[in-house]
Amino acid sequence: MWAKQSTAATLIVGPILDSSGAEYASAVIGDLSISKNGGTLTALAAAASLTHIANGQYTLVLTTGNLDTLGRTQITCNKSTYQMPPIGLVVVPAMVFDSLVLGTDVLQSDVTQFGGTNGTFTSGKPDVQAAASVSGAVGSVTGSVGSVVGNLGGNVNGNVVGSVASVAGNVSGSVGSVSGAVGSVTGSVGSVVGSVGGSVASVSGAVGSVSGNVGGDVAGKVLGGGSGTISGDGVRAASVTGAVGSVTGSVGSVVGAVELDSASVNAVADQVWDESYADHNGAGSFGKLLNTIRKANLAIEGTVTNAASPAATGFTSNVSATTGAYEHAVLLFTSGSLAGENSPIITYTSTNGAIVLEEALTAAPAVNDEFVIIAGSHVHSVASIKSGLSTLTAADVNAEVVDALSVDTYAELSAPPAATSSLKDKITWLFMYARNKITQTSSQRKLYRDDGSTVAGTSGTSDDGTTFTKGEDA
Repeated sequence: MWAKQSTAATLIVGPILDSSGAEYASAVIGDLSISKNGGTLTALAAAASLTHIANGQYTLVLTTGNLDTLGRTQITCNKSTYQMPPIGLVVVPAMVFDSLVLGTDVLQSDVTQFGGTNGTFTSGKPDVQAAASVSGAVGSVTGSVGSVVGNLGGNVNGNVVGSVASVAGNVSGSVGSVSGAVGSVTGSVGSVVGSVGGSVASVSGAVGSVSGNVGGDVAGKVLGGGSGTISGDGVRAASVTGAVGSVTGSVGSVVGAVELDSASVNAVADQVWDESYADHNGAGSFGKLLNTIRKANLAIEGTVTNAASPAATGFTSNVSATTGAYEHAVLLFTSGSLAGENSPIITYTSTNGAIVLEEALTAAPAVNDEFVIIAGSHVHSVASIKSGLSTLTAADVNAEVVDALSVDTYAELSAPPAATSSLKDKITWLFMYARNKITQTSSQRKLYRDDGSTVAGTSGTSDDGTTFTKGEDA
């Protein structure tokens, strides 16, 4: 089970049984201990509470202090001669619990790489380098462009707000080179095969191609759609607010901000969620934490099949494993009318994935109902726990007592028993006094062993005419 870090939680625990297998209804919170992430067993927080429900089952209310440590948490019964199935929890951060269990949050996704290289960021937004060709529309460029050596085959319908005043028409002719500043171009330019060494304030028409270098800065915005190609390098721009079709060359640098549209954001999110977790499993990483949680909560998915008619106590399934593999694990339905119901598996057979439940469901499941087998669980019914305890009857105990008294033999003692000796030795010593040889003088009494010559014990005696005194045997 999962628990949210530093958040109180209520669990159903038990049954708690005494040494005879009977259900125990008087447990208190001090009878339970907790181990946090493999640590030693310690007492639960004083504010935690344990309340008996029925049949040895209890409501356990854990405090925030009980659940303040991330990792595996175990709760056991520490009361002598009593036992309870241990409770296993995995304590996870609030964001993980809320997103994966409650569905009220989302997991944090930090984008740190584009194209396999470390990204750079401006004002918290990723910087993107683009080059080669632009076949779509360019909304605006507010930064600087180093050079354009390819073709710009589309239209630039917006404004370049930098040092070029404006280009309002199409550039359909050819320009050898522009080394100074161009105020405005209102016609069309077919191609630019030389270098533009100065600054361009704005281009509002269409440019057929630029095969040379734009060595100056485009400091304004390209507000229209550029559907042509930029196949060179060294172009710098402050910002692009429109759509860029493609860049097939190299872009020297982008020093402004690039904001992704909703489709791009969704594409990045899809890539994050579809990425193989095996590639993000480094020690201390968030991927490693999620992988550890996944392993600790391993579940086998399955569906009910029609190889046999489903019943409330058993059914066939598409789960394939060795016979007996899932016995005593908990099965939980996740779809259909029984969604949320669970029961321990008493037997699993590989043929047709046949499953027999230990406790009947409220109804028979339907074919294709989905379920999970919680592999990390291992539970036993009260009946199976009780069967594992001593099965001696009163008759068995009586037979053992009779055997000890009438069949077993005991050797005589060679010396007096101590005051704290066993009842057997004390009874044997009295028997020796009643049966064996004893000699008495005015000052000493001797008890002999069965051979009549070996002294087993001697005690001093005296008689002053009024009181007879016998000392302790030695």
